Amino acid sequence: MYENHHTRLKLDTHKPAAATKGSICLFYKIQHYLYKNVDKDKIYLKTRQTVSSSEKHPSPRLQILDELRNFIVPLSAEEKTLLEANILDEGCRDPIVVWEHQEKHYIIDGHNRYGICLHHDLPFNIKVLQFSSIDEVKAWMLDNQLGRRNLTPDQLSYYRGLKYNLTKAKKGGYKAPVQAGGKSSTSEKLSKEFNVSERTIKRDGKFTEGLELIGKSNPTLKKDILAGKVKVKKSDIETLLEEERQDSLRVYNGKDIAIKADKIRKKSLQESKPQSLLQEDAEGNAEPLFPDSDYRLTRIKAQIISAVNQTIKQKDAKSVHTVKEWVKKLEVEVLG
Repeated sequence: MYENHHTRLKLDTHKPAAATKGSICLFYKIQHYLYKNVDKDKIYLKTRQTVSSSEKHPSPRLQILDELRNFIVPLSAEEKTLLEANILDEGCRDPIVVWEHQEKHYIIDGHNRYGICLHHDLPFNIKVLQFSSIDEVKAWMLDNQLGRRNLTPDQLSYYRGLKYNLTKAKKGGYKAPVQAGGKSSTSEKLSKEFNVSERTIKRDGKFTEGLELIGKSNPTLKKDILAGKVKVKKSDIETLLEEERQDSLRVYNGKDIAIKADKIRKKSLQESKPQSLLQEDAEGNAEPLFPDSDYRLTRIKAQIISAVNQTIKQKDAKSVHTVKEWVKKLEVEVLG
């Protein structure tokens, strides 16, 4: 890895102390006019000698790769407006980070800053990094995003899950922890890195998988969920992964996700019933007017099995409470 900084000369970086937004915009318009009317070849400065002297233009043309741009959660409209105001006020202070690959330079951090600078014809610095593969690039982008402090809980969960899934896939699947002194599992390493439980890391992985599934049919909905515009339960998103025909799954909005998740749970609950109860349901047999103890125990057992299966899938307090209630009924039936 190396750095390659090039910048167009800022003709004047001083602004009045009490500058307003209007005066700032006027200030930059004056700067842009001066910039456009001077000899461009004379206002490029190379701040560090890190490229070959044969390179004709010090600032390489930057490329945008959709796979990398869409890899990161986009800014909300409000965040982008604030960023634009800050850049107009103070200039583009952070460099545009790019990946040099096959004599091209792909942006890996700073897509929004780059767009704003181009729109307003503002100068900017670049930082060039080298990686051997696009997977290494994504790993760097993930760590870069996870190091920021303005992530929402859902965004943080998504990025942790993304890192877990990518690392797990690279290793060839999840491996259970080995004996002391051996290598740790992916979930164990990440739980220590982010100071959360292994269970949280694994749930993050499911949450991310569910969002990726949603994104296949509705990329905008995925972005809106991560931006906080659409509120959806994490458990509903994770439940979508139980859909047998995932390739044909289509979701349209947050309410549709909840409806589909509920149908999947009901189907799973029906399939988990003992065969004897399924036969009763099919035949429409009513419960006896005076059921004996064996009949009651059979019904309670079936309800406990169903409740346990639901708890494993839902992983919430309500499901656990249901299991406890049926266990209490079993205790009363057995012990009196």
